[in-house]
Amino acid sequence: MDKAVMSVLLNESRPLHKENAVTTASQNEWQLPDQPDEGNAATLSSPSQPLHKNITRIASSLLAMTAVSSHLHAPAQHISKPFGTIGAKPHVLFTVVDDWGYELWPRYPGRLRAMLPSLTHTFVQHGMALSRHYSFHCCAPSRQSLMSGRLPIHFNEINSVCSGIPREMSTLGDKMREAGYATHFIGKWHCGFNDPSATPSRRGFDSAMGFYMKAHHHFTHCSWVGHNAHSLDVVLHNECRAAPSAPNRTLYDLFEGTSATGKERALGAEHWAAANQTYSTTLFALVAKSRLMHHPLSKPLFLFLAFSAVHLPYLAPKELWHRQMNIPHTPRYFKQCEWAQPFHSPCATRHIHNRKAYEAMAIGVDDAIGALTSVLQARGMWNDTLIVFASDNGGPVGIQASNSPLRGGKDTFFEGGVRSLASLGGGWLPPVLHGKDSPAVMHLADWFATLSVAAGVKPIDNATGVPPVDGQNIWPAWLALEAAHGSKWGRSGRRSAKREASLIGGNRSLALGSFALLSVNCGIASPRPAGVATSLWQQRGTMLCSVFKLVQGTPCQLPKARVGCLPCNESGCLFEVIEDESESHDLSQSRPLLLAKLREELARLRTNSWRDPNPLNKECWEVPKGDPNLYLEYALKHNAVMQPWLTRHRAFKLARAHNVRKTRRRTNG
Repeated sequence: MDKAVMSVLLNESRPLHKENAVTTASQNEWQLPDQPDEGNAATLSSPSQPLHKNITRIASSLLAMTAVSSHLHAPAQHISKPFGTIGAKPHVLFTVVDDWGYELWPRYPGRLRAMLPSLTHTFVQHGMALSRHYSFHCCAPSRQSLMSGRLPIHFNEINSVCSGIPREMSTLGDKMREAGYATHFIGKWHCGFNDPSATPSRRGFDSAMGFYMKAHHHFTHCSWVGHNAHSLDVVLHNECRAAPSAPNRTLYDLFEGTSATGKERALGAEHWAAANQTYSTTLFALVAKSRLMHHPLSKPLFLFLAFSAVHLPYLAPKELWHRQMNIPHTPRYFKQCEWAQPFHSPCATRHIHNRKAYEAMAIGVDDAIGALTSVLQARGMWNDTLIVFASDNGGPVGIQASNSPLRGGKDTFFEGGVRSLASLGGGWLPPVLHGKDSPAVMHLADWFATLSVAAGVKPIDNATGVPPVDGQNIWPAWLALEAAHGSKWGRSGRRSAKREASLIGGNRSLALGSFALLSVNCGIASPRPAGVATSLWQQRGTMLCSVFKLVQGTPCQLPKARVGCLPCNESGCLFEVIEDESESHDLSQSRPLLLAKLREELARLRTNSWRDPNPLNKECWEVPKGDPNLYLEYALKHNAVMQPWLTRHRAFKLARAHNVRKTRRRTNG
């Protein structure tokens, strides 16, 4: 990029840092090396301070950038086909947020729209809500499901530290690269790192920068395991991971790498992000901005940006705290934990403090989205870009998050845990869909097939010995919605079973896990459920499509499921979640035949569940057996940074032993 153009942006950029320090011209937060270190395109040198302070200033500087440099709109620019066209190859910016509560979304005018202006503009006013977007109820299974296109029941339902996607499975990155995309991963991986073959540079991404495990400290970038760092203070050493042989030595979790080298480089305390305590949201947005600004316009782009916000620990720069405190709110909002109603615990000081931090972290994500959309517009990529915003699961209720009006939260199969927030935005989304709500029932696993179709590759995986792709192509439902709102039917509100089935995606049984099932039934009128108000029922008329949900087990016994639980035993609770999204009316007694049918279906799906026998994909302390701390001790001996700890020799021996066992099973069979 022209240095004169770069200087326009640099001069307008403002620091956003834990201490609000002022950057110097020689150490600017946006300065990137013209020539990456050692031929590694993912290597960043020393910007010390993060991101912008004001979206308007960034936007104006980017517009100036466009005027100065005409080559940003070069004739070789990639042009996609119309929305939903097979093989259209739009640019895709896929953003994932962590533990984002369903309630924390600017659906309506008011406080949240003032707090989150970029999300409001991009995904609410000019975006399309995905109101029935489902996931698993916790991090690792959800993220691995998204990457592999498989439902968690088919390979992993444990929120493990570092076990990953089976090596035989293709990832979403693999499919997009197969279609000719430049692919980049940024942020929280949580899809395995036992050996280099599990890491993003070997799983379909041209470049990667982020961290491997469940959580890290947002400023120090240590591998975080504590539960007390909910303030502006730097985390204590005993809240970071450490090896037993050196309990006071902090272990970090930060990496970067490229597919050219086929491995990630571990980044320790000396790296500028850790040394300067660069806020994680800012760091990842900075790297994403670099990828956008250096992307060749003739090639489609797939940028996967997985923020660590708004996951524990609840930390944010002071500047974001100040902005959060200046957002107007009613006197009861914090005094009575108004955001979390119904709230079944006293509204303690820690709840209020954590909520403020939670909102401040969300403001940081909003800033990042605003900056990145401005770059897309300045580079002439906006009209060909689809932006996805999705949470990996519901928010953890009872502390700072709320999933109102949904029941429950993270770690439960109630709607608040598995009906994750999601929306589409970007210039590729037709204006007729702006501000609309897609009722299509979909799962994170469906993105594998849906984006494969848009990229022009088959939404399948030819891997042997593993379950096939579960994800479905959702484009027909979205195109039906586009047609509906562009026709007299859409404006008049006339409905039919066929049309409603097309909007919701048709009949489908979706196993959310071993103890939860969604069943979509269209074309069969259903009587008003007991307990649902007649007036509410009449507003919708005859229910042409129903979405019944079976929840088994006793989720109230989960330690994090403190709010809004029901004791669903082995027989299960039954809900119709279109009319009763808060799951207030258990239909298990009034619909025994339907309950029995869904229980039978879930039992059938459970018999087809699959767990990867490959020892390379086991949990940290399972490979190799006998030393549960090997991965920690390995990190300690290698610059105190988390990294693949199975040597090439050890990984080869494990893989060979696994293949021998498979061969013997086939021979004996």
